[in-house]
Amino acid sequence: MISGAAARRYAKALHAIAVENDILESMENELQFLAKILKQEKKFREVFYHPYILESEKKELIEKVFADKLSLYIMNFISFIIDKGREREVIVIVDEYTNLANETRNIVRADVTTAVPITDVEVSQIKANLEKKTGKDIRVSTKVDPAIMGGVVIRLGDKVMDGSIARHLERLQAGLKEIQVSEIGVSN
Repeated sequence: MISGAAARRYAKALHAIAVENDILESMENELQFLAKILKQEKKFREVFYHPYILESEKKELIEKVFADKLSLYIMNFISFIIDKGREREVIVIVDEYTNLANETRNIVRADVTTAVPITDVEVSQIKANLEKKTGKDIRVSTKVDPAIMGGVVIRLGDKVMDGSIARHLERLQAGLKEIQVSEIGVSN
């Protein structure tokens, strides 16, 4: 498996080409299309990932399937990835490219987790508050996880704001353990 740093290097190269040629959006759309095919089409994925299918056969397949759907930039990228034996890493590279494209567009993704579903109004309020705090365009995705018991957990890029009841209980429990340890230490 490719490391995050290596995937980011591949993505940065694509991003540089996209910025230089003013095709950031269209390249992202093509890469997302490719990732979608890899995720959804099992037979295609099996052939594309198979280690014993010749590079030339994979490239021929790609040409037949995508020649009229993908730009020369993306076709060359796929060919390069095949040459390097990194076919299984395309989806990770696409995700990294999307992150870089979003940085360029000043967009940050916020993953919001709650114990129960929240309303569109609540999502809008969270979005507005995060945009005010960050000065960035926030794209919110929501997820329900009853394990957090209540409150909200927001993952914004590499930052996590955990206001869940489960987290508060963990802190309370840790605090109680510290008190017990210090009391035991005092009585000895």
